[in-house]
Amino acid sequence: MSLSTFVPAILQQPDKEPIRHATLNLAEALTESEEFQRFLESAQAVHGDAEVHRLLVIIRQGRTRYDQGEAPSLQSQVEALPVMRTYRCAEQAVRFLFSAVVQEISRSTGVNFLEHVHQEMNACGMPVHVVSDEVLNLPETLPEPYAGRARRLGEALHNSPEVQAYLAAQRAVREDIALANLRREVEEMEESFNVRRASGYYPASGELELYAEKQAELRQHPLLRAEEDARAQVMELFSAVHTLLSNSLGILFSELAKKPGLF
Repeated sequence: MSLSTFVPAILQQPDKEPIRHATLNLAEALTESEEFQRFLESAQAVHGDAEVHRLLVIIRQGRTRYDQGEAPSLQSQVEALPVMRTYRCAEQAVRFLFSAVVQEISRSTGVNFLEHVHQEMNACGMPVHVVSDEVLNLPETLPEPYAGRARRLGEALHNSPEVQAYLAAQRAVREDIALANLRREVEEMEESFNVRRASGYYPASGELELYAEKQAELRQHPLLRAEEDARAQVMELFSAVHTLLSNSLGILFSELAKKPGLF
């Protein structure tokens, strides 16, 4: 297979070679999987189907005119077409695979992978439109070679300075009693204000000033700022890995690895 030659700058650094290597190895396995190949074939069939195209044009034109009365029935017609049924089966299979891979990466890293990836507007290759909102029941075990390659990527990420600093910052936040007390104080003030507002009573100006001071103190707390700075570094790294995966696969990886929404 031919993987994308574009590698984000952070992954070109010498100390990131294990992460880059593990990412490309995982992308290669996913690209060559039966699930992904069937998905690409069925997606190409959908994109080339004249009836699908005709109905989608009508749906989108209707939404542009703020006339959505027929959209649900038209969308049902699209979904009932044989070519779309084949596509949905292939999509389901690849979503199971990619979602299980993300779970393994996250488990091995100790940090949720997709929650720390910047949302990307574009990726090379064809766009993916997912219209199902069903909940995935992932398999308990991820088969090889995906499990091993996802685990090695997760371990490489876990061992990076960025993730180690982030995990340490999270521990510091969790273990600081004074910070926990300050956070609880702010939450209790918010709850009290909400209860009184619901009954038609509003906090006095002095209470609001104290609340604003406590909020500012919480936002500026050194441990929380350190955690946020460490999180930003992790997001830069994880987003680079996601970009490399997406470019290698020719699709936006997260679109098939997270709970989908309506297009």
